[in-house]
Amino acid sequence: MTNISRNTSTLLEGHNGPVLSVCDLGNGCLASASGDGNVIVWDLSGDYRVLNGHNDWVWSVCALENKQLASASDDKMVRIWDANSGSCLKVLKGHRARVTSVCSLGNGCLASASLDWTVRIWDVNSGKCLQVLDGPTNGLVYSVCALENGRLAAGYQDETVRIWDTNSGKCLHVLNGHGSQVFGVCALGKDGKQLASGHVDKNVRIWDTTSGKCLKVLTGHTGEVNSVCALGDWRVVSASKDNTVRIWDVNSGDCLKVLTGHTHWVYSVCALGNRHLASASFDRTVRIWDISTETKVAGGRRNKTRNRKQSSRRKRLV
Repeated sequence: MTNISRNTSTLLEGHNGPVLSVCDLGNGCLASASGDGNVIVWDLSGDYRVLNGHNDWVWSVCALENKQLASASDDKMVRIWDANSGSCLKVLKGHRARVTSVCSLGNGCLASASLDWTVRIWDVNSGKCLQVLDGPTNGLVYSVCALENGRLAAGYQDETVRIWDTNSGKCLHVLNGHGSQVFGVCALGKDGKQLASGHVDKNVRIWDTTSGKCLKVLTGHTGEVNSVCALGDWRVVSASKDNTVRIWDVNSGDCLKVLTGHTHWVYSVCALGNRHLASASFDRTVRIWDISTETKVAGGRRNKTRNRKQSSRRKRLV
């Protein structure tokens, strides 16, 4: 039976627009991106730093190697930042429309997805574009994630997920059967051979990336699923326009928890280790969820949980 959790979160406030993306930077820090055109680096022990540079909505942020991060914007650019100092190290230009998603590929490389129908592979150090992965003619690209062995997955407007070889630039598989646009993708498990995807049709799907087979369809959300992330080896988390975050058991397909508290669409979610989650919302906040304080409902009775709500208006660093 699903455990519905209310107000078991810490609230981070600092953005002046919808918060569209959140990522773990490690060492007690995370980053968020917003429609206010800014990226914020949060130190969960106390302070935050605002990174200015984009001149339009920032749709995605991801952690890179060497304490760097990347951000993607409506201004058609990807920016590389020093997470500690807040300085912009590079501006990657080449996309012809909104950059919707960025992810680290490791080994000094980055992938970016765009509404210009392409995924680009970049060398972070030089700023050079190494590959341009051209999708279908109606292939607005909404999301991208790294898989194992130099592969990546991208979610498209044409209701597909495509698996690409980043070295050769070849499309290896096309995953069909979504029934709607694919807004979020993430790798699952240690070997990355499974994939979760989130959809306009309100469902989450689990895929075998080798065979291209859909293994499960996770149903329960009442709004579009905007984002998915892995939580350990056997759970997946989804964020939705129904204002909730759901935690699922990948093996059984059961919904383990529903996290409520946001007052508008939840646009992004990321794991902070195995005990905490971060979620980003159109309500202009980031919430940190301590899922270790929750116990699954069994036998139709709710076990006692420790509920807490903390509002954090942190000190801004110059």
